[in-house]
Amino acid sequence: MNGLGDGNLKKQNEELRDTFMERWTQVTYAKTEDVFKEAYQQLKIDYSEQPDLLNYLDEFKYTTKEQFVEAWTSQHKHYGITVTSRIKGSHSCLKKFLGTSKSDLFGVVKVVSLLHAE
Repeated sequence: MNGLGDGNLKKQNEELRDTFMERWTQVTYAKTEDVFKEAYQQLKIDYSEQPDLLNYLDEFKYTTKEQFVEAWTSQHKHYGITVTSRIKGSHSCLKKFLGTSKSDLFGVVKVVSLLHAE
């Protein structure tokens, strides 16, 4: 296969991944248990041709849904902190502050300095 075909395949795979991640985000941010169940069932229908993916979700994600799906996590006070690691929370804050993954080193240092000043 030539380089052009490889690029097209990579782009297609990225689009498929992005589409799945958008769908998974909808599932995890479901506001109620009923909305979660409906979204999860629809996801399973839409990805029925990928049994390995569905087995993984059923075994490792569905069984722990109470730990990360908004329908359950919103029942507890967490003051907006939705990760268990302070490093992950700090990393998330930094990424939001950066706003892009295309910064050069100078730009990152500048933003970190501003973040530290807050």
